[in-house]
Amino acid sequence: MNTKKLALLFLILLALAVLALLFFKTKVVPPKIELVSVSKGNITTVDDKVLLIVEHGDRFNITFKTSPKYAGARIACFCDTVNFTQDHPFKGKECGGYGLVDENGYCVTEGWVADAPPGWVFGFKCYLLEEGEKLERSEFELYIKVKELPPAKIELVNVSTGKITMVDNKILLLFEYGDRFNMTFKTSPKYAGKKIRIFCDTINFTQDHPYKGQECGGYGVVDEKGYCMLGEWIANAPPGWVFGFKLYLTDGEEKIKGSELELYFKVSKMPPVELKLVNVSNGRLVEISGKTVIEVVVETEFNITFKTSPKFAGTTVGCLCDTVNFTQDHPYKGKQCGGYGLVDENGYCVTRWYADAPPEWVFGFKCYIFDWRGEIKDSELEIYIKVVEAP
Repeated sequence: MNTKKLALLFLILLALAVLALLFFKTKVVPPKIELVSVSKGNITTVDDKVLLIVEHGDRFNITFKTSPKYAGARIACFCDTVNFTQDHPFKGKECGGYGLVDENGYCVTEGWVADAPPGWVFGFKCYLLEEGEKLERSEFELYIKVKELPPAKIELVNVSTGKITMVDNKILLLFEYGDRFNMTFKTSPKYAGKKIRIFCDTINFTQDHPYKGQECGGYGVVDEKGYCMLGEWIANAPPGWVFGFKLYLTDGEEKIKGSELELYFKVSKMPPVELKLVNVSNGRLVEISGKTVIEVVVETEFNITFKTSPKFAGTTVGCLCDTVNFTQDHPYKGKQCGGYGLVDENGYCVTRWYADAPPEWVFGFKCYIFDWRGEIKDSELEIYIKVVEAP
């Protein structure tokens, strides 16, 4: 009987020991978080602090380890300090990555982005969370430093049309008038997503551009490999002139220090400036006093098609009033009063007209190619239009 009592007592004590051990493991031993690895960057220590060093712009994951008994719990990190001594503006708020503990006790926290100012150190406190509540004894301090950015250098890679030359250590691009071109630049891939903008600077090296300091050439976005294309450009500056530009990497509207690149453009020559009459719709060509005259019926809409060099694509053809009946000055002589249109990529331009003049009168016009400076004088073409009654 005593033997049975002793055996029963032994079993009770064993059960109590097991329960005590379970209690110790689950309640007494504090939950612990350990840093295992970071997907991008280096792990180091500074004054016994765990410090991750990551590169600006990197997206990365941090893997932690805890007891498998916390499987399903969440590990989250909260902002704490800036540069070790200052409180973070969002101290105590969740602002780092997070993840769930798996059955082996591992937790990959995602959502980390190294977008802090380069050189700064941000401190975080990471915790196990159960039902949204922090397990305070699980606290783990973590510090993250973003490396200094590489030099913000812009390099010209190529130009789609034209020639790259150097003059007195200045990059000079040579074009023919009317050339359409793109420029490709290269910088560090760390500036992916930033813009390269171009600003007017000088004329002929020594004069300030009228729009000096203003953005006047468009912009492009740096891709993940560090390349950036700016286009499409049109070389329509006065031949022989040299225009200077300054390019910068920009973060928002701010120029990134050290990224300036000077670039100069020169239009080497003007193509032959010739404007021809090709055809007229709803009308016919006749000879009057040795001049070719377009004859149209009164109150008729008609088009006149002109042809020039494709180099003038994007410019305008317009006509100015000149004479009445060959010998008299038009009351609006020198003013635009005829049709106009844009020159297409093949050099054609369709201008629209309406025949509302007095029948039998002959009106003379001077037609020109117009660019951003006004009419190109060498393109002058005289045309005459006679309005007649319907047959």
